Amino acid sequence: MKTICQIDHFFEKSKYPYLCLSLFNLIPVCSSCNLSKQSKKFGKSPLEIKDVDKGFKFSLEYAKADYTKPDAFKVITTTPDTDLKEQKEILGLEKLYEKHNDIGHELFLKQHIYSEDRIMELCESFPELFTSPNEVRQLVLGSYIDKKDVGKRPLAKMTRDIMLQLGFLAD
Repeated sequence: MKTICQIDHFFEKSKYPYLCLSLFNLIPVCSSCNLSKQSKKFGKSPLEIKDVDKGFKFSLEYAKADYTKPDAFKVITTTPDTDLKEQKEILGLEKLYEKHNDIGHELFLKQHIYSEDRIMELCESFPELFTSPNEVRQLVLGSYIDKKDVGKRPLAKMTRDIMLQLGFLAD
């Protein structure tokens, strides 16, 4: 299955035709979010967010006592930036991210399986592959873990936030 993003005009084409082809007005967006947004206006463009931690924050909540079951976990989204709360609501981001509760479960398991000792063991066992323990962590997670890189891979921000919460990563 091939997935492609759409390009959304942050400022409406009908009201701002001179911004129609401006790269600063074109935002990659999934089709679901583009359909939800339609012509609704947002207060802040995602491109204006300088600190990713001030946009959306993710955490993992334990919904049930049996941690062996994927449905024991719930991904929670919070929005420290008040300008983005409206976007979160309009796009239904809370419901969209809840669909990734299974990933939250996997992250919980990885945090337990890959202890600090195991991370160091892998780093020392494969010195030709890893120059640091963080390279092992990134491989284990299958996601970027540096704050500056979270836009490079889907769900990297969510993964990073949850693993910071669980103590697998240090900020």
